[in-house]
Amino acid sequence: MKYTKEHGDLILSKIKGSNCDLCNSHKWEMQNNLFYIQEFNSPSTENPGNAAVPLVIMACMDCGNTKLINAIKLGIVDTNGELLPVKRAVNN
Repeated sequence: MKYTKEHGDLILSKIKGSNCDLCNSHKWEMQNNLFYIQEFNSPSTENPGNAAVPLVIMACMDCGNTKLINAIKLGIVDTNGELLPVKRAVNN
């Protein structure tokens, strides 16, 4: 799912001043899409479930270190997986 430039600006405002853990750079690049990691279950699991976490992906422009940030905790996606309007996201 793509998010808007306004969502991207909101994300950057929430993580401002964050330096890379590996090289200490402060230059980050973000994908303008949300991704998700799905819970892994063995094929032998009786009830496999489908828990998933929507993520914003940031990569350091100097060394490539990649961070996955929970989009629900950032306030840009609701718990049903719907993208929130920026005005509503700002209030979260």
